[in-house]
Amino acid sequence: MDCGMMHLSLSVFYDEVKCYMKQLLSGLEHCHKQGVLHRDIKGSNLLIDSEGILKIADFGLSTSYDPEQKKPLTSRVITLWYRLPELLLGATHYGVGVDLWSAGCILAELLSGKPIMPGRTEIEQLHKIFKLCGSPSEEYWKKSKLPNETLFKPQQPYKRCIAETFKDFPSSSLPLIETLLSIDPKEQNTVTAALNSEFFMTEPYACNPSSLPKYPPSKEIDVKLRDEKARRQRNIAGKVNAVDVTRRSKSHERPTRAVPAPEANAEIQANLDVSVRLCYTSNCQLHLIRFKLIKFPSSIFLVM
Repeated sequence: MDCGMMHLSLSVFYDEVKCYMKQLLSGLEHCHKQGVLHRDIKGSNLLIDSEGILKIADFGLSTSYDPEQKKPLTSRVITLWYRLPELLLGATHYGVGVDLWSAGCILAELLSGKPIMPGRTEIEQLHKIFKLCGSPSEEYWKKSKLPNETLFKPQQPYKRCIAETFKDFPSSSLPLIETLLSIDPKEQNTVTAALNSEFFMTEPYACNPSSLPKYPPSKEIDVKLRDEKARRQRNIAGKVNAVDVTRRSKSHERPTRAVPAPEANAEIQANLDVSVRLCYTSNCQLHLIRFKLIKFPSSIFLVM
């Protein structure tokens, strides 16, 4: 059984982060060599099996890619938090940079323990990107001529502050994050270059997948059922408490025999507490996937 790579960053160590990232980048390297862009790399699409093997899932937004043909592609891809700024600006000609940017977000997320740019709208997302990664240069704006430039171009330039923001990260990780999160895709280099970066060449080295922590399997439907159960219990608890408050208010109006709160109320609250703990301590989720059949090497493959 596989589990989704979500919330793992709360407890992983640097050698484990390197192991996860090495597997992710190796999988992307294979995709790109086969002329495939994934276009939706995020934590819930990275599955980890009981042997610690990371599997790239959900190829529903993937597309074939030939850098020589320059065919127009849709910009409406990739979950917002992991979307390349060029796509937010309406680009229809792009390449491997869309996956490299997402991988950079994943790396920073694993090291920080939380999503680094959780925007709610496209405008807010670009604002968060520019605040962290700096706004594009005037030369970039002139060359790119992107459709949404006039809508999203900031009035004042933003200074890049990745090193300052992530000053507590291992020093070897910063050059890789800086490269992957380059505003100009031409500066992102390739996945192969990322795998040969200082981050993977310095100690602690990436651990063996088999030595990674074991996480209990969990399917997306299980998470939804837990959330729904917790919601129902909150509603029930709220109604019971409301009835209790009404009874107590009436007791002040006319003397009556005191009625203790129903024992069921305590039981409901106890169950609610358990459900809430489950929701917030669950280490992983397995998301249902749709996919196009892609042949992967033994170390990285599409879960089926």
